[in-house]
Amino acid sequence: MKILLKQDMAGFGRKGEVVDMRTGYARNFVIPKGLGIQASKKDEERARQLKEEREKTNKERQEKLEEALKRVNGKIVSISAHGGDNGQLYAGLNKGHILPAINEQLGEMFEEDHIVLPEHIKSAGEHEISLVVGGKKAKVIVNVEATK
Repeated sequence: MKILLKQDMAGFGRKGEVVDMRTGYARNFVIPKGLGIQASKKDEERARQLKEEREKTNKERQEKLEEALKRVNGKIVSISAHGGDNGQLYAGLNKGHILPAINEQLGEMFEEDHIVLPEHIKSAGEHEISLVVGGKKAKVIVNVEATK
């Protein structure tokens, strides 16, 4: 049975897609729970068009991110964090701390998934991190300053 999904369903598909599903599962679980409806020919055509549009926008976004990756390669980003006199930080910096600084100071829109950080940054100084988009890498230097 062909079902148009109203919500993302793990193992089946994303919202707006038309998927094949066993009839019993569709009638007894998916449709009564409001997770999907039985798809008509119009729904199938509309889902195909939405999928093509989604793929096109994803491709354009990927290209923009790869261009941004080239622009930020080798740039320096400054972050200040609470730390002691010896240069040790009171709390390690993770992707969530570094990402806003990269996006704000370099004027780009990367996501946490793009940052490769082997471990939290726990000391002041310069640290090299990688940004990865679509298999392409760029190095960014994070300059951490310890403040009291």
